Amino acid sequence: MRVAFVSLRTTQLDDGEGNRRLERIARQLAGRGHDVTVFCARTWEGEPTTSDDAGVTYHGLTAGPDAAAFGLKLPWKLAGFGPDVVHATPTPASQVAAAGIGATLARAPLLLEYYATPTHRAQRFAGRALSRPTRVRPPPG
Repeated sequence: MRVAFVSLRTTQLDDGEGNRRLERIARQLAGRGHDVTVFCARTWEGEPTTSDDAGVTYHGLTAGPDAAAFGLKLPWKLAGFGPDVVHATPTPASQVAAAGIGATLARAPLLLEYYATPTHRAQRFAGRALSRPTRVRPPPG
């Protein structure tokens, strides 16, 4: 299965529990033979735009955590990747909206996973972003 993860910030930029969880799931899926790509901000110097780690491909869409540029590029990159499923982190909310467009273009479901209380509730895209996913998975408990 081709799995696209969407997270502007990976553990190299933000070592929070949510990003560690995303990378853990990505590595587990890759270890089971799935084609896994994380669409993110590039955290490595220069070219190329991709980096591989533990069977997971990281595709850096922007040279840094520029949410606006990331959101503009993401839908087209997701559509070109042709995922079977898109799994997005909840912040920034604009990336969820962009992931939703990309998932629609790719004809793939969008899964949004909340792993903590969102810190960006006041963002203007938050309500719209939450209407995009096929499924929203709240934390257990």
